Amino acid sequence: MPIEKADIDLGNVAPNDFSNKRFSVDTESSDISLNARCSPFINTFGRGATGNGTTDDTAACQRAIDRALQTGYRWEPEPGAIFRTTAPLVIDRSAVTSDFDRHKPLIRGGGEGSTVFISDHGGACFDVRGGTGGGAHSPIAMQDLRIEGTNQPDSVGLLLDNAVWANFSRLTIVGMGFGIDGTDVLGSSFDRLKIRGNRRGFRLRRQNFSYPNANTFRDVICSVNTEYGGLIQGGASFNWFGGTIEGNGSDETSWGLKMEDGGVEGAGGLTMTGVYAELNQGVADVWLTHPTRGSAHTINGGGFARGLADHHVQANIRFECSDSIDASLWLGGVGFGKVGVEYADHPSRPYVNMSGALGKSWRVIDAGNRPENPDLWHGREMEQPGGPLAIARFEPSSGSLISVGCRNVSNVLRHGPGDYTVNYQKPLRTSRNSYLASSNDITLPPVAFTEQADLVRVRIHNLAGNLFDPVGELTISVFGNRY
Repeated sequence: MPIEKADIDLGNVAPNDFSNKRFSVDTESSDISLNARCSPFINTFGRGATGNGTTDDTAACQRAIDRALQTGYRWEPEPGAIFRTTAPLVIDRSAVTSDFDRHKPLIRGGGEGSTVFISDHGGACFDVRGGTGGGAHSPIAMQDLRIEGTNQPDSVGLLLDNAVWANFSRLTIVGMGFGIDGTDVLGSSFDRLKIRGNRRGFRLRRQNFSYPNANTFRDVICSVNTEYGGLIQGGASFNWFGGTIEGNGSDETSWGLKMEDGGVEGAGGLTMTGVYAELNQGVADVWLTHPTRGSAHTINGGGFARGLADHHVQANIRFECSDSIDASLWLGGVGFGKVGVEYADHPSRPYVNMSGALGKSWRVIDAGNRPENPDLWHGREMEQPGGPLAIARFEPSSGSLISVGCRNVSNVLRHGPGDYTVNYQKPLRTSRNSYLASSNDITLPPVAFTEQADLVRVRIHNLAGNLFDPVGELTISVFGNRY
């Protein structure tokens, strides 16, 4: 077994007792056979790296990566080292043709504050390339590293292309143009990342074969990125569990997290659970748009807060869709408020802004949420799961109100026999789930219910098609609507 270099740390052990001991191997030979207790890995110092933060360690680190790809052994950049690089470190698996290829690299440092890479150039610190064309899936795992940039505008901490079934854990990425910039990222997980102090936090999008589908963030902190926190373009089933979106943005065009045109496969969009968003600036903490396709989103648990007078979002959540799009958002058990006393609430900055939803086929479901300031809670202007939102009980021959329900009916105007306008204190917008119900078994034709800014026109016809006043009281109820 030709071994060029072996570092063996056995400690104080009894003779012949090698259980649970560290056996590290760094070799250029592919002819290695080790006892099952041994865990071979690739080091960096043995390939000429200094790890002093000043010397250019690019070539040594690339040699270690290439060796890890060749052998399938894990590369363990040494704890306490600071590796300065002046060109991208390329992890290239684009030639992989089989999902069962055994050379699946694992890169594991000594901890996110212990093993550091200084990216002293304008490109990517790590350039990760998976199997081309969506063919072979080529997993990779990276753990326990800190990636620091020098604030160059187009630099990238992790550049991902065709990253399928990848895992990135306990990474800190700071000082980059993009913390993460990914194309064709599919079925991958990002655990306990800190994406902080970059120009843009992360971006996921399609380039060749796949929108960013079925990706998951767990306990990710995305904070103080100057342009925005995160941008997901297309894709479906993006899941974010725990963590924070905070302090992102620097002007009115910024945002915390934005998902554009989600729901490519399965019509699922964003699922966000237990995430805390605060002190972002710009359009919204969470911004959901649907220019060409609809999707279903869920936000539950967690909370939203604004706290600074000159650094805040216009809405905690902004929901947009065009006239022909069917999209939905379910909000459940979410808290909305502010931190400190510097920020002052204003009616023009609601918790949830749906003014960009122009179509009839969108809906937002409100269940069990807690607005600190009820005057800013447009949740009462969303669909409720069941029950009427507006009830007018009146005398048909005069239009005189007898009673109202849901406190939104202003008055009823009688234009003539069987022709009434019900006016509302707050504007109504209809959806495909909206319908009218009346007392006395009177049938209301569909044409009787038309969308208006703040009223509903009701016309009651007999079988001959003539308008008439029904006998007795008339009750008009509007279901499945929102103000």
